[in-house]
Amino acid sequence: MASPLDKMKAQIAKGMGKMLFPATVWRYVPGEGVDEWGDANKGSWVSYPAKGIVEEYDDAYRATAMIPATDVKILLLAGTVAVDVRKDDVIFIREAFWQARAVKTDPASATWGIQAYGISRPEDLP
Repeated sequence: MASPLDKMKAQIAKGMGKMLFPATVWRYVPGEGVDEWGDANKGSWVSYPAKGIVEEYDDAYRATAMIPATDVKILLLAGTVAVDVRKDDVIFIREAFWQARAVKTDPASATWGIQAYGISRPEDLP
């Protein structure tokens, strides 16, 4: 049986999803095993569509929390992404790539709050 919080997560995703920007969460999955020379097999990137926004931290909060000037806050609707977002995932939103430095969720698990910094497109991203 679905909990009331699960229903809330779905309702928030449905209601707010149209107002937010399309995003993609990219996760690198290491390869398993080794090749014939004993080197680790190359991994691959897996993508998950999402919806969210990118915001700047306000200066007072940034100073108090010691957040680097290069970092932004990304808010993704949990109901729009099929995985739990985690540290080091790469998020593509608003034509930019960001790498997750820290990830939190709200009590209802309806949103992912991500502290992230800008990166260039990873070379091996498809």
